Amino acid sequence: MTQGQKGKRFLVGATLIIGGLLALFFGTGTIMPFVIGGAISLFGLVLFSEKSSRSAGLITLIVGGLFLANPLLGWHIITWLAVGSLLAGGYVSYDTYKKINSY
Repeated sequence: MTQGQKGKRFLVGATLIIGGLLALFFGTGTIMPFVIGGAISLFGLVLFSEKSSRSAGLITLIVGGLFLANPLLGWHIITWLAVGSLLAGGYVSYDTYKKINSY
């Protein structure tokens, strides 16, 4: 895994975690779910384009797409998405850490 791949994966993990925290704080009352969903989807596309990061990229794309699709349904959906985003960010970060230490 190259230095650039490591950086991208940690950036995606941090984006998911920060996005989840922002969604928990701001909820559905603002435009933030659309901004968060767009950012997460963008990083998911970048991550999915790498062969070694397909599963993490797919998880990131799904979480970002759900953020974009569901902010009008209510606060409980956003809360679950925020928790899912935090878990996905933790998974991506842990997976990257595990791959770095396996070399």
